[in-house]
Amino acid sequence: MFQVTDIEVMADWMQFEVNQKRFVTNILFFPSDTIRSEMLDQYPQLKDVEIRKKYPHTIQIFPVLRTPIAVLVTSKGNYAIDEAGTVIQPVSETTQYPTITIDVDTIRVGGTIKEESIVGALSFLTLSKDIGVVQNITTFDSESIIAKMDTMNIIIPQNNVSKTLVGTLQAIVTGFRIKGTVPKRIDLRYTKPVIE
Repeated sequence: MFQVTDIEVMADWMQFEVNQKRFVTNILFFPSDTIRSEMLDQYPQLKDVEIRKKYPHTIQIFPVLRTPIAVLVTSKGNYAIDEAGTVIQPVSETTQYPTITIDVDTIRVGGTIKEESIVGALSFLTLSKDIGVVQNITTFDSESIIAKMDTMNIIIPQNNVSKTLVGTLQAIVTGFRIKGTVPKRIDLRYTKPVIE
């Protein structure tokens, strides 16, 4: 009674092999948390895995993919990364997502990038999507990054990307758009933004 007879992966884009020896055969004692943890460790492209028990005999696995928000361009190659800085996979095309052109010492698929400039760039991408489309972010100086958004260059302190900073940018851009113009450069490193 309650023997596991079926394991269903609820994603047609994913295939995996089931090692029957590793599974507890009784659905009541199925180690969902352990299997979830192992799948997340083994497949870095997964953001989450939900495992459900469908009584009396079926285990359902619902994998959730990470969503890239940018391509990190480095001397070692190009990598899709998500909003948390997790390296999802190497990519050859860089046109589908904004690029972050900042070199890092070490990079591995499944690892999370903690470098301050990249964390700041990802925060800016996440917070500024209502203002315009960011094409590229790169290093400006040792403490700042520069984002190319449409025809504007926006200089941002890499360690202080906040909702307040992006709100200031939005107010500036909206004001210029109402007037029918667009600034070429906005420098947000200072208390009073410098606009050219």
